[in-house]
Amino acid sequence: MQDFNEINAELDAYGHGLQSRPQIVVANKTEMPGTEDNVLRLQDTVNARVKSEVNTDREGLTDPQVYAISAATGDGLDKLNFVIAERVQELRQAAEDTNNKDSEYDKI
Repeated sequence: MQDFNEINAELDAYGHGLQSRPQIVVANKTEMPGTEDNVLRLQDTVNARVKSEVNTDREGLTDPQVYAISAATGDGLDKLNFVIAERVQELRQAAEDTNNKDSEYDKI
């Protein structure tokens, strides 16, 4: 949770619109013993952050789901890849719908 909060504090401090960019939260190393509790705590932290962002101009955490993966074993990677591809497609479509042909998401 500390890493998640620190990363978001850095995004806020840096500015330049990074704090409002879409985020997908991923918990890695889930093959390690005892990580289930950490993933649940991270999910609670993300849920609280999403609720605190309602009615603000910050839109980064529109997906409150924490994706648990293990890069070592490959668990959860297929789902994560699908979610990322789906989200990029949604962002591209939204940019196209607003007639912003030179969208920052076209370069992804």
